[in-house]
Amino acid sequence: MSGEAARQADFTAHSSTPTQARWCQAGCGGCIMLIAHKIALDPNNVQATYFARAAGTARFAYNWALAEWQRQYEAWRLNNSLPKPSQMALRRQLNGIKSEQFPWMLEVTKNAPQMAIIHLGTAFKNRHLSRAVSDMGFFEFRRQLEYKAAQRGVMIVVADRWYPSSKMCSGCGHKLDALPLVVREWVCPECGVNHDRDVNAAINLRNLAVSSTVSACGEEGSGFGRKLKTKPASVKQESSSQATYG
Repeated sequence: MSGEAARQADFTAHSSTPTQARWCQAGCGGCIMLIAHKIALDPNNVQATYFARAAGTARFAYNWALAEWQRQYEAWRLNNSLPKPSQMALRRQLNGIKSEQFPWMLEVTKNAPQMAIIHLGTAFKNRHLSRAVSDMGFFEFRRQLEYKAAQRGVMIVVADRWYPSSKMCSGCGHKLDALPLVVREWVCPECGVNHDRDVNAAINLRNLAVSSTVSACGEEGSGFGRKLKTKPASVKQESSSQATYG
């Protein structure tokens, strides 16, 4: 194959990918520039509410499957005649009980809980997985987010892991003492507002980000969130310290 034919074949192979490929015209001998496309979503209120519910359903399914996986694995260790847990078995188990125990799951696409359990199963394939398996996906997401933010010189607001986004009323600020995962809606005893658990959490996180951005000139590390004003440099971000919120 001639040099030109090889370059054309390479160009065709790159062009068949979702990323658009173009020849560089700067006299660099047939190099290819890969041009990515960034698409911004602009959902209306109904769509944003649906997205929040789907995300909350996925989070619940992941936590449920993780607890079941650990419970079934311990049972298998004590009695090897019992089946070992698997993502396929857990997906079937959830499908069998969600109509009765978690009917609110039927309000969103079935892909939300199913993919969450598939991701958990993929993580557990690594037999050397650490105890922090449930945080691995979120760690990679945060790493990528901080990397992209550093390129653009923007700020990231990180909510502390103990921030009560779900059990704090986004209307008056009242905080419940406890809110089990199975409870998807609740009424604030202080102001009487009816909350969807995931929508309320999303509003609280949005308010946290807005308040942190407005007070960007103040002291960092105060309040529920920690502000990371990233610069165009490769800098490792340290995790925020643990705090207790009364």
